[in-house]
Amino acid sequence: MYAHRLLPVACLGLWLAACSPAPAPPAAGGAAEATADIAIEDAWVRSPPPGAQVAAGYLVLRNPGSEADRLLAARSPGAERVEIHEVRQEDGMMRMRELADGVPVPPGGEVRLEPGGLHLMLMKPIAGLAEAGMVDVALVFERAGERRVSFEIRRPDGSAAGHEHGHAPAGGHEAH
Repeated sequence: MYAHRLLPVACLGLWLAACSPAPAPPAAGGAAEATADIAIEDAWVRSPPPGAQVAAGYLVLRNPGSEADRLLAARSPGAERVEIHEVRQEDGMMRMRELADGVPVPPGGEVRLEPGGLHLMLMKPIAGLAEAGMVDVALVFERAGERRVSFEIRRPDGSAAGHEHGHAPAGGHEAH
């Protein structure tokens, strides 16, 4: 009796399902993760000393795609705020400044955020960050959108913080 009323609703549901994009497959965890042409590799934070007001984060961004992207911002529950910084030599002195416009990631290229150059600056990290072993960071890209990545916390000597045996895998794991 009511079947003729349900038919248009069922057709609309099928039409919407057919027109909707297929859900993206989940990104694989591990050393490299990719989405919308950006791969994030070797994500780590230098362990801050007790009471430190900043901690530096590093990673490699690879763009195998044919269109440029841009890292616009970052945030983390492990710090009051996260800024994108650059260290460069000006007038014979090393200077650090925030990059308010983010960092371009060229098509077919890579950008390294590493000591002495581009990096993330975790401002006012939480107490106990050095012992945590990992810290989650949300990276916001112009095209690729938001990516949540777990950064490994490493001691100044390069060994993993929070791990007594020193054989933890390299950082850059997708946060779950």
